[in-house]
Amino acid sequence: MTLAELRATAAARLRSGLGEELYLRRLRAVLAFEGRPLWCETLDDFTDFFLTVACPHCDAPVVIAVGDHGCYSSIRDWNLGDVHQIPLRPADPHALTGTGRMLHETAVRDGQQRLAWGLTHLFGRAECPGCGSVFGIADEYAATDAPAPWDFARGHAMDAS
Repeated sequence: MTLAELRATAAARLRSGLGEELYLRRLRAVLAFEGRPLWCETLDDFTDFFLTVACPHCDAPVVIAVGDHGCYSSIRDWNLGDVHQIPLRPADPHALTGTGRMLHETAVRDGQQRLAWGLTHLFGRAECPGCGSVFGIADEYAATDAPAPWDFARGHAMDAS
């Protein structure tokens, strides 16, 4: 099978009525076959989701939380936990583009409300507790954590040039 055939097969297995865990595994497979490893590995059920991004203005490590304990940006202190929590600014689902739009539309189509809700936060905006600047969460995460593009024909990472 080709990657396109594998992707089509994986996408056809997504449907409403699947449990959250199975649905998420299948959606990750679709992302993997589409060559989106960053989002394949990042996608979560948003019950207790945390990631850290560098503020694009002051380079502070900003913790992003999405889940049952809140949706906020903060600075994590070893002894105090997440200090100075600032509510996230979820994206308007109609304004999403690219991967965020595809993921959100797929989750809504298949009745995965919690996933759709979490995606609006992951593809939304956060405020840095250190300097107060506002930035796109997914943009900053992708800018710092995206793996090097892979050349499948040659079996290695592609040159940045």
